[in-house]
Amino acid sequence: MSNTLVGLVYATGSGMLRRIIVPDDDEQLNDPSHVGSGETILKVSSASAMIGKNITAAAESDPSARVSMVDSAIAAVSNATGKDATPVPHAIVDKTGMVVRMVLMDPAIDAVPEGFLAIANREAGVGWTMKDGILQGPPSVQIKQDEEAEAASK
Repeated sequence: MSNTLVGLVYATGSGMLRRIIVPDDDEQLNDPSHVGSGETILKVSSASAMIGKNITAAAESDPSARVSMVDSAIAAVSNATGKDATPVPHAIVDKTGMVVRMVLMDPAIDAVPEGFLAIANREAGVGWTMKDGILQGPPSVQIKQDEEAEAASK
């Protein structure tokens, strides 16, 4: 029994990374419960994926140069599928227009509860509101966005 592989579960259609499985034993990656409908598992060498250990000589002195486990997994899935495996944040909006949570999801295979709406958005956060189909932050965030838009237009 040994651990030489890592399982990277991704959405088959979009290629989006969904889970990273680091087993105690490689055989555990053969358990079908790891993969749901619309998902595929990519088994990669834990050494080649450099999961959690991707530290080059430059990174020894500069911790910001280190690649995270998630970044390594995204790169491995992207290389294998030819698709961008970066998970996409979605704002979950209730029927009053309030963002009640943020989730990483693939709308092709993840269900949204009835009465809620999922909007792909990297900027939104809990407490934002949707008005006329547009997500808006709290006043302090909206002011900053307005200032940035004005500066960009000059």
